[in-house]
Amino acid sequence: MKRGGWLFAAMLGVGCGAPIPNTPRAAGSASAEAQGPPPAVTQEREDPMDTLARGDGRPNDAALALGDHALKSGDARGALLAYQHAATLAPNDPAPLVGIARATLAAAEVPSGVNAAPQSEIARAVATELKRATSLDPNYAPAWLELGRTFLVLGRFKSALKPLKNAARLDPKIAEAHSALGIALLVDGQAPLAIEALDRAARMEPWRAERHANLGTAQLAAGKLSDAIISLREAAKLAPDRARYESDIGTALIQAGDPGSALPHLRRAVALEPAHASFLSNLGFAFAALGDDGRAIAAFQRATTLDPKLGSAWINLGNALARRRQYAEARAAYDKAKSLDSEDPRVDAVMKELAEIEAAESKGSPESKTP
Repeated sequence: MKRGGWLFAAMLGVGCGAPIPNTPRAAGSASAEAQGPPPAVTQEREDPMDTLARGDGRPNDAALALGDHALKSGDARGALLAYQHAATLAPNDPAPLVGIARATLAAAEVPSGVNAAPQSEIARAVATELKRATSLDPNYAPAWLELGRTFLVLGRFKSALKPLKNAARLDPKIAEAHSALGIALLVDGQAPLAIEALDRAARMEPWRAERHANLGTAQLAAGKLSDAIISLREAAKLAPDRARYESDIGTALIQAGDPGSALPHLRRAVALEPAHASFLSNLGFAFAALGDDGRAIAAFQRATTLDPKLGSAWINLGNALARRRQYAEARAAYDKAKSLDSEDPRVDAVMKELAEIEAAESKGSPESKTP
């Protein structure tokens, strides 16, 4: 399990672009504009949380330091052996259990995204051991933090809140504690509180692009578009080659009603990751918002080729085709979206409206003149 770049996008089971907003429809066009993927939030590990060795001469300190070094070097199995040895030297010390948890997840390559491994027996066993670590020393923040993060991996969002709150309270100097808490709060629908925690993490580590990106995601969820754009721009400035940041800026600008300014960001995202279907779909939406259905259709078609299961791209492709009176092709796109999620109300809405448009045109209704 890679411990850095902890992806949050899995909370809604889709990719890592920010949500595409609803936009006013053209007359006669499909009304239910499809939202794109939700924003992604990342977490990463860094000192002081990474360092379990305390440097205070405890009997197991050297073994902890060895485990820390091995894990940072990518040697998860070596780290596991070192932490296990540290546990034998100090059975009542929670630090080795935290190290064993980290190394176990890394060695087993358990995916680290939020709700990424809800059925993982390994993650469940790790959570049990981390609970034991918190009972050995209820004031040891890393144990609470690791427990909360593991609950997030398992999709147990509400269970993650208390451990992460404890971690942030017990060691407020660890930015990752506030960041992880902010993510849990955001998943739980508490965007204002999430913003507070994520803002604190960003202020503590202003050089970390992920901190600003996470804050921007929460601000976007709370409808604070201007603040979100500022935070996301800061993330992109710190990490100019991260396509997701460019895509998130672009989609935030679309949501703010400025698709023209969004276009360069979305184009750059696609240039950086041309095989990312969600980025192409977001670009297509910007073209559609600017009235360029030809380029929109091309982008949506590329997106659905790359990811045939991207329902929002199929819906938006159908919408663009319908605006061009290519009704048979639009219906085929809607049918594909319907096959992916038969209960999606957006699909039912656009298919109903398409049927009404076709019926009106077949009767020679004046409505047919404004597709």
